[in-house]
Amino acid sequence: MKHAKLTKTVFWLLMLQFVLGMLANLYGTIPHDKPYDVFRQVGFISAHALNGSLLLILGIVLAVKSRHTDAFRPAAAGVFHVALAFTFGELFVFTQQDIFSLLMALAFVGALVIYAKLVFADSDSK
Repeated sequence: MKHAKLTKTVFWLLMLQFVLGMLANLYGTIPHDKPYDVFRQVGFISAHALNGSLLLILGIVLAVKSRHTDAFRPAAAGVFHVALAFTFGELFVFTQQDIFSLLMALAFVGALVIYAKLVFADSDSK
């Protein structure tokens, strides 16, 4: 694949995202009266959100760079799943409804599977 380094970077940032999400779930607290304040605090939740933003940006870059290759559709599907996870994460912070946490996790799994296929397809071709 033409953009193997970028694809691997996105994949490993997804691995980091999983760990940060688990740490945020275990040790993070979202204020009920002002949930947006969680992004002003240094901690696992803000690190998770920052890494999610980076994943979204790099996923878009990868999709744009691969637009004239066979990797475009999976790259676009991957960034779509990252965007879903990002959106559901925001909804979870602001509503604290567990369904959004579940949907965020499911969208994450979708992104992970897609980017893993891209990474391993690239390693198979060498």
